Amino acid sequence: MREKTFTVGKNIQTVCAVWDNVKKPVGVIQIIHGICDKIETYDRFAKLMNKNGYVVFGTKYQSCKCDKEKLCYFDKSVEIQTNIMKHLVSKYNLPLFLFGYGYGAIITQSILQQSTIPAAGICLANTGQYPAFLINMATFFTWCCAKLFGENAPANILNRLSFGKRRLHTAPKCTHGFYLSLFRGIKTIKPYAPFDTPMLMISGAHDSFATNPCFSRSLYNAYRDNGIMHITMIIYPDKNDNLLMEMNFGTMPNDILDFFKSTQTEN
Repeated sequence: MREKTFTVGKNIQTVCAVWDNVKKPVGVIQIIHGICDKIETYDRFAKLMNKNGYVVFGTKYQSCKCDKEKLCYFDKSVEIQTNIMKHLVSKYNLPLFLFGYGYGAIITQSILQQSTIPAAGICLANTGQYPAFLINMATFFTWCCAKLFGENAPANILNRLSFGKRRLHTAPKCTHGFYLSLFRGIKTIKPYAPFDTPMLMISGAHDSFATNPCFSRSLYNAYRDNGIMHITMIIYPDKNDNLLMEMNFGTMPNDILDFFKSTQTEN
């Protein structure tokens, strides 16, 4: 793994990681990881992809700084990842695959519905479609908290619900402003892929509230209802929301690899 600094616009820089120990690349995988993940946790996954001909690229931290010490909000994160996507297509001129995890999977869905660049395949991990009433309630609650405590105050209750007890101590202290931006972004997302992009959805059966597999099934059904036929879902009965960060991630990376390979075979 090597690092490079990627510049978006005039004032935004983010550190990226590249795994490109590949003799004859057949594709590029863009990892859009979760808000509390570091790209180093994907090292084993990336090296496996390298062995099979895929260059892997991802931002080192999802919580890169935009203005002074503020975290990038949802729309800015979408902009950053979209620009990285364009850069990878231009640089490598190879099939591009998106791997979105958790918060990164929500960003990926937003990119998917508005990008003019077709991806060869999409893997969404630990995400789902949330009921409208739940998002509306969460938005109203967060708005009230932002008015009472300020947009830059930590959203402790939402952080506990989003990350669960196991990951709370390693997660960033996301603010009310961050969640307001996220909920507004979620409301704009439609389960739609303009190029009928092949999709794989994966999640663990023991995920936290925010990534509960029932929400994954709901999103899967929504894509199917909107005419996306090239979509597969796998729920791993013995996994939680750590997935690829677990010491023994079993067959999961090979399932993802097989999916990427199958899309190239079809095309």
